[in-house]
Amino acid sequence: MNRLEIRTLTRKRLGETTAAFWSDAEINTYINLGQSDVAQRTLCLRTTGYISTTEVVANSSAEIPSEWTLSTNFPNILAVTGAFFHRNGKNWVGLDSMTTGDLDTEFEGWRDAVGRTLTEPITYNYECQPSIPNWYWWDVEEDKIGIYPPCNAENATPNNLMVDYAYDTTDMSGDSVPQIPRRLHLAIADFAIATGFETRGLQDKANDVWDKYFTRLRDYHINKLRGDEDANYMTKTHRSV
Repeated sequence: MNRLEIRTLTRKRLGETTAAFWSDAEINTYINLGQSDVAQRTLCLRTTGYISTTEVVANSSAEIPSEWTLSTNFPNILAVTGAFFHRNGKNWVGLDSMTTGDLDTEFEGWRDAVGRTLTEPITYNYECQPSIPNWYWWDVEEDKIGIYPPCNAENATPNNLMVDYAYDTTDMSGDSVPQIPRRLHLAIADFAIATGFETRGLQDKANDVWDKYFTRLRDYHINKLRGDEDANYMTKTHRSV
């Protein structure tokens, strides 16, 4: 479905086929908000990005980071879904995800592994402990992603941190097709319809449509989980032959 088809369906279910109360611009706004809400609740839009990590070593020029700004590297990011490191410039190895709180518990003093700034004489990453990264952490609110341990010289290759992530939509230009998967297009219409009813103070009707909306999202998650399980089963069966 494109935006025109979603808008037409929305108008029919709102009981207004012409722009008497809701203008096309208003409904287009609801549609854009809807596709963004769907993307955030389902994390259905996925892609991959890369960061080049460098050797963390004591020096007198500048601090060498082991954490980076998420939004700078990955536009419209919603969540990190996985991370891999190009170990020794040869093999991609999955990194284990941990929260900073878990790292605090499991590896007391892990924050000190990247070193600190010494003022006299000026030394950045003083007493750092570079090694092969095994874990990653991320926080959308802090807008950060980081690795631990910090990278050593043998692993400092270009684009050596690969990040899988879910991202948000951008507003549709004209009556184009939404970015989210086709099977979620009706959910966008549900969002727009429920929002339209709320603007008229018709909360009971809005609630009925919200129920349909969240049911569609729940069904999407269930079907996706089943698909992932089937894919894993087929892969394991194929490998065992």
